[in-house]
Order: sequence, then structure tokens, then C-alpha cells
Amino acid sequence: MRNSQEFDDFYAGSVRRVSGYVYALTGDRAETEDVVQEAYARAWQHWD
Repeated sequence: MRNSQEFDDFYAGSVRRVSGYVYALTGDRAETEDVVQEAYARAWQHWD
């Protein structure tokens, strides 16, 4: 069963770092938002 609180904690603790890294790669804010959203959506799908 998925534990949403654990995922929320994971997200809160990593989203700024991940976003900064992706922005450094893309240089585009909109693309960064899309990539980060997709990454966390996929992480949630595989979260146990």
C-alpha cells in the first residue's frame, strides 16, 4: 500500500534540489516544471 505521507516528505525534501538540477540542464523554467512533474508522477507510480 502506498504511504502518501512518506512520499510527501520525500517530495518536500527533494523538489528544490531536483528542480535546480533540471533547470541547470534545460535553462527553461516551463520545461523544468514539466520534467519535474513527470519525474515525481513516475516516482509516485512506483512508490511502495
